[in-house]
Amino acid sequence: MEMKKMIEPVFSVLVVDDTLLYRTMAENILTADGYRVYCIESGLGAINLLKTIKPTIILLDIEMKKMDGYETFSVIRNCPETADIPIIFITSKTKPEYELKAFQLGAADYISKPFIPEIMLKRIDRVIQLDLLQKKLEQQVKVKGEQLEKISLQAISTVAATVDAKGRYTRGHSVRVAKIAVRIAEILGWKQEKIIELKHIALLHDIGKIGISDLILNKPTKLTDEEYEIVKNHTAIGCEILKDITVIKNICDGAKWHHEWYDGNGYPDGIAGENIPLTARIIGIADAYDAMASRRSYRSSLPNQFIVSELTKYRGTQFDPDLVDIMLMLIEDGLDVKASEHPVFIAGNLASESQALLYQVYNKSVEENRKALGLDALTQVYNRRFFEFEVNHALGQGYTGIFMMLDIDNYKQVNDTYGHVVGDKLLILLAEVFRNVLSAEDYVGRMGGDEFVIFLNNSFSEDYVDTIVNEISKNFNEEKSEVDYLNICSLSIGIAVAEKSTNKISFANLYRQADIALYSAKQLGKNRHAYYHAILQDIKKITLKNIEQDILSFKKYVFAKEHNQSILTPPERYELAYQIIKRILSKQKNCRVDIIILAISSDSYVDQKNIIKESKQSLKVAIHKSLRASDFDLEFGENQFMVILANASDAVCDRVAARVIKQHRMESDEVVEVLYRKAEIIW
Repeated sequence: MEMKKMIEPVFSVLVVDDTLLYRTMAENILTADGYRVYCIESGLGAINLLKTIKPTIILLDIEMKKMDGYETFSVIRNCPETADIPIIFITSKTKPEYELKAFQLGAADYISKPFIPEIMLKRIDRVIQLDLLQKKLEQQVKVKGEQLEKISLQAISTVAATVDAKGRYTRGHSVRVAKIAVRIAEILGWKQEKIIELKHIALLHDIGKIGISDLILNKPTKLTDEEYEIVKNHTAIGCEILKDITVIKNICDGAKWHHEWYDGNGYPDGIAGENIPLTARIIGIADAYDAMASRRSYRSSLPNQFIVSELTKYRGTQFDPDLVDIMLMLIEDGLDVKASEHPVFIAGNLASESQALLYQVYNKSVEENRKALGLDALTQVYNRRFFEFEVNHALGQGYTGIFMMLDIDNYKQVNDTYGHVVGDKLLILLAEVFRNVLSAEDYVGRMGGDEFVIFLNNSFSEDYVDTIVNEISKNFNEEKSEVDYLNICSLSIGIAVAEKSTNKISFANLYRQADIALYSAKQLGKNRHAYYHAILQDIKKITLKNIEQDILSFKKYVFAKEHNQSILTPPERYELAYQIIKRILSKQKNCRVDIIILAISSDSYVDQKNIIKESKQSLKVAIHKSLRASDFDLEFGENQFMVILANASDAVCDRVAARVIKQHRMESDEVVEVLYRKAEIIW
């Protein structure tokens, strides 16, 4: 054990507390466990000390004089040098609002005083290990990203060579331009690092021609004005291809501006003089030289005498005067840049085996890194943006399937009671359940908090979906059963179907439908799943006749405590309404009680399925604005409400219902019909 302590890295802890007793207690506990401990008695002192040390973790007392723990936390977080240090709040306060505020600020954990050594050490160790893991993952993602950019550059360079190969007379053009550019930069006295960057930029200057037709590039006669305009687009195309490459600074400059003229008469932007990046000016004159010195489909290569004449003629107009002087000097010295001397690429009419292999490695790396950057850091399932991209891509390819939205019932209660560490553990547990149950072809994503989404590719059978849902619930229940305080948790699931026949099928539409279905599952008592299309069918049942039947069923329940097969109302709502009425009658003797049930007509949804939740919310607001202070209301089923009136009459009931309906029309943007039925409850 002692040997292990010796070889483990020494972690340091800064204890900030204005009470000597607790500072000493913390120092003794932590020192005994092998930590290096710094103690300070004030927030201001801690901030000053952090200018000279960087501890692994900070224990920060909330209640301190002058500058309390919350203020100190904000200062530490806003300083770039200390922003990444995990902070655990320590306090003797037991009120939950203290702990809640700590986590809202971004604390890593919360430890109560007096310290219990075993719990204190476990919490600190967990936070440190999670912080180390997070930083390790961030570093891995950064390294992967750098590797991806390097591979991207290699692959794009190969594409550039293949672009050169598209033209019968342009093979090796990019290599020759790169060599000429390097020679110019050497004469200008550039540092080697900048010269290498220039070489890469020059190699890629014509990459945009990959988007230009071979028929135009290989045309045996001069281009028409229209064709020339098409070719000019290669600068914009090239810039678009290269814009996300950051491993080489200003990589777009060469592709975008190598056809700009020094006097401003070039393209694409018509910039002039020093406003044209020097890199682009160098590549521009090198490109022009090679174009004249090389054979074209419509002419032979031009002699040096003519090239010198052209460069001199366009000195100060097309070309930078200083660069023309350097170019003329190179020609006089016998400039020779045959592509065969520089076998940087293997190119032909088709990509060679080596190029194909490079593409294979590139594509694989792109996919791996794309997915790595698209994962939720905590659960390692897709994050919202990547999941949405994958689903929309699948739908765009003609795939169909099942879209599911899940969340954990009572998750907030667990989080508030046992802390975010336990809450996070629950999320990780659920993500692992998904991995065990679902196939590799299915997509899983985390939208945020405890909300997850699943897309089952090409799955339609409700029996199959029910099997998957039951398997997820079963596995989740088995996993959480090992921890007693997680037994209050269950899963509610909303399900939408993506069919080919569905108009405007997209992630957004499926998300909205699944959200409505999930809301319905929650309203019906949680720990269940609901289908969007089934909800629409249920809505079609909302008629005056069915509302009347629900009233009769409720009246029977009031007197006999028996259900009479209600159509629209979950059984648990009966008891709540019953208790409200019982309370009214217990306080007021000889009191008349009336009930009104209001619901949104099914006819309102025939062509407006997207207004289910909005209309229900509008009805709820309308009821609240229309009732007397002595009246009660409650949700009494899917898209219906019960209003309970004390000491009313038939006329009062009708007036209240009319007020609600009028107010609803004012609140709702949609034209929907609200139905109602009333009844007197005689005790």
